[in-house]
Amino acid sequence: TCTFVNTPRTVDVAVGKTATVAEVVKGGRIDYVVTVTHAGGNVAADGTVVRDVPGTGLSACAVDSCAATGGAACPAASAALLTAGGATVPLLPMGGRVTFAVRCTVD
Repeated sequence: TCTFVNTPRTVDVAVGKTATVAEVVKGGRIDYVVTVTHAGGNVAADGTVVRDVPGTGLSACAVDSCAATGGAACPAASAALLTAGGATVPLLPMGGRVTFAVRCTVD
């Protein structure tokens, strides 16, 4: 006799984006932060892909930095965040957080 128990694998991944700019001026710069967190579930969310492709009105965007806490790890290619393929977060355990600092020029 063989017994098989299928336990669902769950994650609680959230992505947030914040900018602390009071005024957006054409030709000016805007800085913002993209934060990926894994708040719970029963497995790590390793391999999560996150993308933030700049929209109309933004150009010359770049990822200035990436910081990871709680056992998470930044992608090897953080700049991929700004592409259609996105950036793969290699390690995102429960309680982990990855923060990307991004800057763009306002068209």
